[in-house]
Amino acid sequence: MKSPSRNSLNQLKETDEWACQEEWIDATQIFFEYFEKHFLFFSTMLASKGAAPSFRSQFLEYIMDGFKDELQKTNGKNEGLSDDVVVQFAANAYVGVLESRLKDGMPSPPKTIARELGILLEGIL
Repeated sequence: MKSPSRNSLNQLKETDEWACQEEWIDATQIFFEYFEKHFLFFSTMLASKGAAPSFRSQFLEYIMDGFKDELQKTNGKNEGLSDDVVVQFAANAYVGVLESRLKDGMPSPPKTIARELGILLEGIL
């Protein structure tokens, strides 16, 4: 039997397979709808005082892997910058925004945060 954290990441990866075919704003909305739907799990694992550091590390690594793939499609947008730094910056910003939204109880609809975060990610990646 899979652990809850591994199962949640596997479900997220299944979503990733089709969501990442979308533009940044649409893909971000799909993911934030997923995080909102699974609010209790993600708020416990990422944003509570008892959050599991190992889950956060796995989640961050998952986000970084996805952003590495996207970085290859940028056609020199970040020329002169280290790919590792760009990916680490974008992934940590993404996870940080998610953690903040979870701590605040997801105060705005996924569409709202997806628009803002999607625009920022599109500019970076």
